[in-house]
Amino acid sequence: MQIYVPRRRKLIILAASAMVLVGGSFASSLANNFISSSHEIHYSSSTPSIVNKNNPNDLTYVSPVVNSDFKPQENNQPKVDLVKPKEETPKEVIKQETPKVQTKIKEPVVITKIETPVQRPSTPRRSLSLSPRKPAEVSPPNTQTRSPVIVQNSSPVPTTRQNPVPGVSQSRIQYALERYRKALANEIKTIEFRVSNLQAEVNEIERSYKEDFDKDHIRGKIPKTEAGRDLWKEAYQRRIDLPRYNLNREKNYLEYLKSLPEKTSLTLEELKSLRQGLVPSLDTIHAWEYEDESKNPTLNRLKRHNASRTFNTPSWYSLSPWNISNGEFPGWSKSDVSSQFSSEISSFTNSIKVYEYKPNSENEDKNRQPLKLIQLDANDNNAFEKFQEIMAKISQKDSKVQAIRIKNIGEANSLQNASSILEAIPSQINTVSVFLNNVNATKSLRGLESKKLKELSIYTEINSVSDEWSINPNGLKNVDFISFDYNNQATFDQSQGKIGGSIVFSGLRWEKGDTVDKINEGLSIVFDSKINQRVFQGNFGGKGGWPTTLDFSETDVNTFKGIKFAEFDKTFNEKVKNWEDDPHAEENYPGFRKLKFTRFIIKGSNSNGANSLNFKFSDLDGAQFTERFSESVPGSSPRVDVKIDGRQINSYPVYISGSPTGDSVEQLRKFISVANGSGNNISQIFVESEEARSKIGSTIGTAQVLVGRQSSSSSSGLI
Repeated sequence: MQIYVPRRRKLIILAASAMVLVGGSFASSLANNFISSSHEIHYSSSTPSIVNKNNPNDLTYVSPVVNSDFKPQENNQPKVDLVKPKEETPKEVIKQETPKVQTKIKEPVVITKIETPVQRPSTPRRSLSLSPRKPAEVSPPNTQTRSPVIVQNSSPVPTTRQNPVPGVSQSRIQYALERYRKALANEIKTIEFRVSNLQAEVNEIERSYKEDFDKDHIRGKIPKTEAGRDLWKEAYQRRIDLPRYNLNREKNYLEYLKSLPEKTSLTLEELKSLRQGLVPSLDTIHAWEYEDESKNPTLNRLKRHNASRTFNTPSWYSLSPWNISNGEFPGWSKSDVSSQFSSEISSFTNSIKVYEYKPNSENEDKNRQPLKLIQLDANDNNAFEKFQEIMAKISQKDSKVQAIRIKNIGEANSLQNASSILEAIPSQINTVSVFLNNVNATKSLRGLESKKLKELSIYTEINSVSDEWSINPNGLKNVDFISFDYNNQATFDQSQGKIGGSIVFSGLRWEKGDTVDKINEGLSIVFDSKINQRVFQGNFGGKGGWPTTLDFSETDVNTFKGIKFAEFDKTFNEKVKNWEDDPHAEENYPGFRKLKFTRFIIKGSNSNGANSLNFKFSDLDGAQFTERFSESVPGSSPRVDVKIDGRQINSYPVYISGSPTGDSVEQLRKFISVANGSGNNISQIFVESEEARSKIGSTIGTAQVLVGRQSSSSSSGLI
């Protein structure tokens, strides 16, 4: 059977079929795109973007928007050049408050001078730093870091452009860059050598663990049992932990060094260093040094220091521990001439000696004359008691006796005080050397307060860097020169005998009877007249350092009221800005710094066996606690210590007499905050009236504010 379809119907069917096919195709395309497309925003790189971008040298910022053609990201290796933008077509200008950064520069590797070294472990060696600092804790380097050191607000300067810093030529810049490249290569070799040695050490420990358990002469007393196997494994773990950690650390650092792009430009800070005579070190990329030794202010200062000694020494090196403890000076020949004074020394020949020093061929000053020195061993208490008399007789007999050395003060007797001996030194003696082998022995130095000296040396043979060392500056006001020879006893082999070194004083202290005026006099010595003496530069030393502990615990002063800190701030900053040992001091001046302190030690009281701390509101008014305590930072917070006869106390009540005036309440709150933050556990504060309590409030932190007075007879301590 045949179906007849008229022509008109055929045309209608064909038209409908075409419409169905077109519509179906369009719907299929939409469906496919909806199901399979990525839900990402796609940016066109064919035209410049008007989206704000980060600093082009900020390598930690990854933007989805770039002013360039799209490039696949298969290659993730560090790039040396930043991508150039295409020429922008005219478009609406978007004004920004921040200055426009030019991107036509090569990516610099930013490093700084030695003042801010990268925190990376290194083998200790004798060297000079541009600004000596106390070493910080080190940690393994982050291999993702693209820049060794962060420089604050330091803009890179292309070497192909005109030098923006006067006094630095393009040839000098290229010379510095070449030294940097050599330093990088040298440091890579050094780290590769370390990695090789550490790998060999780790391999040997692992080999021994696997192979030596069955060898009786190696296994030793460990039994050849399963329990012994466990002990063997524990011993292996203890042996390998540190070498393996060091190996991984050095490998990470080596990888970091090898990943650094080529350095093609210098920062403005580096250009300034170049102009001041510094060049990159050839040993490490993280240090700069003086190529011309005569321009090195640190070396020049040390040379002047050694030339200023009564027994001058050549070069810039400090005295070694052996030199110090044995009374030896390079450039001088020492001989024992005690026999010439046998009648004066009498029976104390083992404890009292007289030495003659003559300049030898190594001495750079040919005008120096022979000198004689009297030495006392303070461990002999009988000789100690007679020394004042013997010293006077020897000095009268020989005018060439111009120096004394007192050793072992406080070593055998912790209460030993040599102040009476120092008060009695004859006028012809202008050089004194003391060995304070107990922290309490520093009280001896007060005996020098009225003595005019050419030189004073303050040594110890115990821990020279202990935080417990404090000095009364008033005793040194008439000393022209205080020598300094740093030696940290912890870094030397103790089996070699006593290790002498200059004391690093972290604190300033005053004694019984000293008033606010006396304290101001001492602080003026520290921050003005003798600011250049290392003894008054605290733990870190150098320009701008100061002792950060104030110890008033033997005085009746228990606040900072009346202390002229504002004047000392001004004097201190002026001295730093015009530091006499730094020809670039004014240019390098970091800005005004306010003197602040990390530790404050005051005197408590004891009544009928009960400890307490006493204040007057009149002393708290203007106490300056809010201004002069240092800020709390991670790992370091200001602290208050309260002592009675040298013994620290805590969990004591505070009694305050009078009525609140001025800022006394604010200062009290600051004191309690610091005191309890450093473990004093003050839980009760007593005031004399309800009115005073209402002005303070019912609590300060965790301490209750109560009304009550201290009684001198009541066992409870209250009336």
